[in-house]
Amino acid sequence: MKQMINQPLLPALSNYLASYESEHSAKLDQAALLAAKTVENGGLIHLASGDMCSAAVFEPFLKPGCLCAFSPVTEPTLSTLHGGYRSYLLKNTLNIGDFLYRYYRNIRPGDTFVIGDTLGSPAAAEMLRCAQEDKISVIWITSRRESSGCDADVLLPMPPPDASNGPYSSLLLSAIGYEINRRAIRILETSRCPFDTWQPYDPSSDQDNIRLCRTYRNRIKQL
Repeated sequence: MKQMINQPLLPALSNYLASYESEHSAKLDQAALLAAKTVENGGLIHLASGDMCSAAVFEPFLKPGCLCAFSPVTEPTLSTLHGGYRSYLLKNTLNIGDFLYRYYRNIRPGDTFVIGDTLGSPAAAEMLRCAQEDKISVIWITSRRESSGCDADVLLPMPPPDASNGPYSSLLLSAIGYEINRRAIRILETSRCPFDTWQPYDPSSDQDNIRLCRTYRNRIKQL
């Protein structure tokens, strides 16, 4: 990852993602299995961000070809789009993660929690603790160096966003979400378990997506 920011973006990113997938393929399979089992049992896969730099964890939500079971757990004030300075200050604020977890009220036993933890924020650690207390499976995508002893069901490491890697940490976080989605769909297809995915954004699919929104909107608050 060192000095990747000085290399052409797409070739360097492609090589890095291929290397990451090869090194962490077994963990990606474990994460996909958790997601597939959640869908099979009628649950939701919650996507949670603990700071302003982890918004890429929401990428699979409402995207064509992605599972409809992805459910964001987020607070707009954590986003730089709602005030950069404010979101920067909030990244170290206590109790936000606990509040978000309790506020959504749609997290049930059998669900899976995917936490994007780019900056090592208190909110991410709080959501991890809440999920563990409720016996919710956790996929933790984190840059914390002290995370090796954590009790997450699946731990996927990622580099912190700094001057040496620039946008790569966010792009990696996004790619991990899509890869979990792809592998989970493959598992569901192999087991012949029914599942819903969002359809392409074109007029011929509008009615299908509207039907899916109506099906899931009582369970997924962001719909």
